[in-house]
Amino acid sequence: MIVEGQCHCGNICFRLETSRAPAELRPRVCSCSFCSAHGAVYVADAAGRSVIQARNPEAMIRYRFAAKTTDFLVCRICGILVAALLDETRSAINLNLTEHRGLKPLQDQAWRSQSGDERADYRAVRWTPTRVVPGPENP
Repeated sequence: MIVEGQCHCGNICFRLETSRAPAELRPRVCSCSFCSAHGAVYVADAAGRSVIQARNPEAMIRYRFAAKTTDFLVCRICGILVAALLDETRSAINLNLTEHRGLKPLQDQAWRSQSGDERADYRAVRWTPTRVVPGPENP
């Protein structure tokens, strides 16, 4: 299955390739203050692959906070949170930017008891292998 989406203005877009059916995606809601404020619902597949592309790379904000283990990719133009990116190699995309936005998410509380290193290790084995590409082509 291919899951595609983009921010509101279309500057940042993504393509997730997964062998999972929509019901198997297991979307998650992070309860941290940043993700909650954006209403993000994340999905990832360690066996899949994804591409995230900024048509105007200068308009893609990489925001880090707290343990500073992850870049949250936000469009500077429209303000939409598109994905969480770990070390430029793994991501979780915001499912709300896709046609599958109605899937019921699980509450993810695992991060609350993890150190920064534990969070990075947890994400490294669960998030989708990812390529971030600048430029005007479609991912």
